[in-house]
Amino acid sequence: ATNAVRYIHLGWILALVAGGLTWLATQTVLTLSGQHRESMEGFISVFAAVALFYVGYWLHTKSEAKRWQAFIRGKVQNVVDGKKILGLVGISFFAVYREAFEVVLFYQALWLQNENEHHLIISGFGAGLALLVVLTFGILKLGVKVPLKYFFGVTGTLLYIVAFIFAGNGIKELQAALWVPTTPLTMPKPIPFLGIYPTVETLMAQGLMLMAFIATSIWMAQERKKT
Repeated sequence: ATNAVRYIHLGWILALVAGGLTWLATQTVLTLSGQHRESMEGFISVFAAVALFYVGYWLHTKSEAKRWQAFIRGKVQNVVDGKKILGLVGISFFAVYREAFEVVLFYQALWLQNENEHHLIISGFGAGLALLVVLTFGILKLGVKVPLKYFFGVTGTLLYIVAFIFAGNGIKELQAALWVPTTPLTMPKPIPFLGIYPTVETLMAQGLMLMAFIATSIWMAQERKKT
């Protein structure tokens, strides 16, 4: 539907603008929260951990990816068949803002947990964006086929690891804000880089994340055997 391409572009551009506004909104809320900043940081980190775990799971399972693609394809087909071209703006917006919201959530948690290393986060963002541009150009212009099985596998595993770290750091922030009790342990030694702290609560949160990862891995392995 070449006559509708400009509406698709309008949708994803609006989604990126909305993603930027979402980032500004969260920054404003954190600035205004004052003494409740630690609470906000903790809740954002825990929410980000859960969201990233889901995204990591989504990247690892083809069934979820195919279901999402089928949903978008069906919506587009209905709109094109019904000649409701403006509906493409909404579909394009929804498809991209869903990702933009996850990116904002991820970077907000990363930003809050690394107050003195923002330059490294910005450098990583720039490198990721550059790689994305190269991949997009290769796929759309050169017809390059990205080995999605391995690409999704590596990035999904990375998100699982980051979710594990966010879970520990998020609970620690909530402990500082007195939302979660603190039960100290003599072991293990604190490893802030991995979000590991010697308290029952932080280790329980990370233990649950690890158990969920193992459970989903076993389930996906069984599904692969069936197919």
